[in-house]
Amino acid sequence: MEHCTRIRIYGAGYVRAFDLAGRTASIGLFMPVASGDVSGNVFDAPNAVYRAGIGDARIRLAVNFLGGPALKPVDFLSKAPTTMLGGSITVVAPTGQYNANRLINIGANRWAIKPEIGLSQPLGNWFAEVSAGVWLFGENPAFLGDNRRRQSPLGVLQLHGGYQFRPALWIAADAGFYTGGNTSVNGINNADRQQNSRYGITLSVPIASGWSAKLGASKGLITRAGGNYKALTLALQYQWFNH
Repeated sequence: MEHCTRIRIYGAGYVRAFDLAGRTASIGLFMPVASGDVSGNVFDAPNAVYRAGIGDARIRLAVNFLGGPALKPVDFLSKAPTTMLGGSITVVAPTGQYNANRLINIGANRWAIKPEIGLSQPLGNWFAEVSAGVWLFGENPAFLGDNRRRQSPLGVLQLHGGYQFRPALWIAADAGFYTGGNTSVNGINNADRQQNSRYGITLSVPIASGWSAKLGASKGLITRAGGNYKALTLALQYQWFNH
């Protein structure tokens, strides 16, 4: 039986920028709802399942260390882009739907945290960005019953380069590299260490005052463990300033 997975993720997010000791900072919250059809062979027997429910919520705190002073809205809009260096921490909470008796679940039933640092460099209308981080995973103590599943840290390196035609209208090419993340169940290691890479493209288009839409597509380049999948992303974003 051919393995087939179609996953649809819908979500709502909110990001608030603020002044943190004179530097620009932001805090964001994202809550997903997912549904998916998964089919394949389980112990050589064909099987198919459908799952739908609330996913794991994530919160992200970011701050600019260099090139991102906190400004009033009128000054922010008129400021020319400069080199920026920043850091962030993303936390994923186990809020998603989870059943310990199922192999396929919406939620992961564990905490995860990702510290990350990033550099952005404008080059006229062009821009280049690089970020590096590492996912640190908590334990899932209820994997297929009461088994304990652990995952080693997963390193992530991301590259972005693109061109901005005007505010909110830009296009970028993306590449991501992932290493580590091998898992174990009850102390027995699995042969699933990742050495994967992905690439994609993202287009942002203004559609109304304060509104913009982002369309992205990505696929696997090299996949040594885990799923080799294609992804399409559509996001609607509204941005406003408090004067």
